[in-house]
Amino acid sequence: MRLVLPTTLACSLLAASAQAADNAALERLRQSNHCEGCDLSGADLRRAELSGAGLARANLARADLSEAVLIGANLQGAILLGTRLTGALLENANFQGANLSGANMSGARLSGTDLRGALGITRAQIEQACDDGEGVPSENKLPEGWTVDRCK
Repeated sequence: MRLVLPTTLACSLLAASAQAADNAALERLRQSNHCEGCDLSGADLRRAELSGAGLARANLARADLSEAVLIGANLQGAILLGTRLTGALLENANFQGANLSGANMSGARLSGTDLRGALGITRAQIEQACDDGEGVPSENKLPEGWTVDRCK
């Protein structure tokens, strides 16, 4: 019984520290619009205005970025495993080398979006997104031979 209490207390303190670090990362993002390498996993960033955000190498696994505005955001090398990007505006966003395994891109609006070298991305994910750009042909940078339908 004596071993359980200290172990439980230590685990509780670690969990509290992890939560504080997440809150600090969110506050940093809100204050500066930059959080390179931050742990934002599971963050609720629905409808967030993140234009020009510096999120390179950030951990956004399981984060909710539904309807977020990510115009010109740098997500190079970011972890977006299972992230919700539903209806997000991804114009000129850089996802080079980002891991998009299991990310929900349904209704995401692409225009000049750079997905070259993105890991775990599938044609099905791209087919759920749409091209919001005015340029013809599309200015999106996608894996060779992939295309995105125009938004309706």
